[in-house]
Amino acid sequence: MRKISSSLTFFVKYVNPACILVVLWILSKSVKEKVAQGLWPPYSMGILVAVAVILFFLIRKKYASLVDDVYQQKDGLLIRKRAMKLKIKYSDIRNLELIRLNPPIIKLYLHSPSQFGLELSFVPPARLFSFMDVPLYEELKQKVEQHQLPN
Repeated sequence: MRKISSSLTFFVKYVNPACILVVLWILSKSVKEKVAQGLWPPYSMGILVAVAVILFFLIRKKYASLVDDVYQQKDGLLIRKRAMKLKIKYSDIRNLELIRLNPPIIKLYLHSPSQFGLELSFVPPARLFSFMDVPLYEELKQKVEQHQLPN
């Protein structure tokens, strides 16, 4: 059994979004000061609040399906999210997607809902140039294609 998820998951899921919201909070202090001085129109604060709310929900949607750990086994994947574990066979995976963020995210789409939902995603182990191809994605894609049920 080999671990194929990164230890950066906690950072990507919790620390990174928190940093973005802290930056927006600091920016809001500056905007509030400019509005109080009459340099900017009063609706500037409303725009910033709207941007913060939209960013919060986009970040939440993007990272909500991130699981904590993924282990590759002979016939499938062992997935851990919080205290729950789930065994997924390669034939249960409908499709894979590589999201080229920094760090990249591999998203698994399942045939039927699991206790974690229809979509699961994880951060593969970090590489020096993470914007390039991720060999783990290609390897998983081949294994899923090998175990696909014939139509």
